[in-house]
Amino acid sequence: MIKNYSNMSEEQLFLLIKKSKKEAKRAFEEVYIRYGNHIYNYCRKILKNRESVDDIYQETFVRFYESVTKFKTVGNIKGLLVTIARNLCLNENAKVGNNTIPIDDNLYKFEDESLDNLELSEILHKTVDLLPDIYKEVIVMKEFMDLTYEEIAKALGESTTVIRMRLHRGRKQLKEMMLTYVEDFNKV
Repeated sequence: MIKNYSNMSEEQLFLLIKKSKKEAKRAFEEVYIRYGNHIYNYCRKILKNRESVDDIYQETFVRFYESVTKFKTVGNIKGLLVTIARNLCLNENAKVGNNTIPIDDNLYKFEDESLDNLELSEILHKTVDLLPDIYKEVIVMKEFMDLTYEEIAKALGESTTVIRMRLHRGRKQLKEMMLTYVEDFNKV
């Protein structure tokens, strides 16, 4: 009987990777299919050195596979992958001397490609890029990667209360900054 890996929970996939050499490859492939794009986009947003993106992306999955033996079970594979990717990205940025987190303007676009929405999208991404890193990172994880508060908290090693506070403050700053852009834009 052929197993349908796409219907398996994260915990089931993790256990297959950990315990079954025969099925580990297929279970790992399913993890890669589910979360590969999320992790790649995260690395692109966090790393200043664009040449390092592919290396860090691949290293994230290598480290995940190697870490399987360290845990009994993991119910949140996506959170673990984000944590690994974040640590690798921050280490890479520290090596290169980059202490800021960039936002790639071309990663997320509105479906409606009208001129107004394209301008708004450009303003949004530029404004997010101006936020302090402590707020920018949680906003990127929540709004662009659609992570839960719990997943963000686990990835950053903070409580969900701290994450909610940072999101609130970051959104407040973002709103104030966006209003300035919009007001300036309407004057033109």
